[in-house]
Amino acid sequence: EICEQYDIDGLELDFMRHCKLFRAEETTFKERSAIVAGFVHRVRELLDRTAKPGQHRWLCARVPLTLAAHDDLGIDLPAMAAAGLDMANLSAYYFTNQQSDMATICGLVPNAAVYLEMTHCTTTGPSRGGYDSFSYLRTTDEQFYTGAHLAYARGAAGVSLFNFVYYREH
Repeated sequence: EICEQYDIDGLELDFMRHCKLFRAEETTFKERSAIVAGFVHRVRELLDRTAKPGQHRWLCARVPLTLAAHDDLGIDLPAMAAAGLDMANLSAYYFTNQQSDMATICGLVPNAAVYLEMTHCTTTGPSRGGYDSFSYLRTTDEQFYTGAHLAYARGAAGVSLFNFVYYREH
């Protein structure tokens, strides 16, 4: 419905919203990654089929920022890129995190744009009060600048802001 009825530029598939997609003890990585790459391929076909003539609709996936977390989710970025993925958004789920496998992932998918996700909270830094001020601390300007600098130094095409509306004061 979204692809057929709206003039969208693309879609982001969020593999981080619910990080348990498979019973890892009952499936192999090969099985999981084939399912995910097949899904990406079907979405790519839908985007292409419903695009205006000459229009390219972008396909992105929000995935874990470390390769160690990819296996259980069936994330095989080279296979996903071959299936039509244009971009990968490396995420720490809910927190801004400067530690990632950005350089390695960029090398795995040289024809895809890779972004580092940053969000309103971190596990370190000052609490600004207001709602959720307990252990979820606000990301400081310095943490945003450092995170972006490190991401670009490691080959990122850019940064992405997730749940950024929550950065404002409540």
